[in-house]
Amino acid sequence: MDRLFDTTKEDIIKMSWDEIQELMSMMIRNGFYKEFVNYLGKPPHVIKHDYFIEEMNRKKEEITYVNTGHGIPL
Repeated sequence: MDRLFDTTKEDIIKMSWDEIQELMSMMIRNGFYKEFVNYLGKPPHVIKHDYFIEEMNRKKEEITYVNTGHGIPL
């Protein structure tokens, strides 16, 4: 075994907020939280939050407005 943790950032992104909270609680209970955060680069809830914000911004940029001449974008 060459790594202590198998969970990746991609795994964190796919988890629900409840699953992330459970994972964090388990890591804290077992004394691995600090090492886990160092392994991931950021705390799990921050990874999920950053991804969520990036997705919102990406979707916002994809919205195309059509000028109908009535001042109301479609």
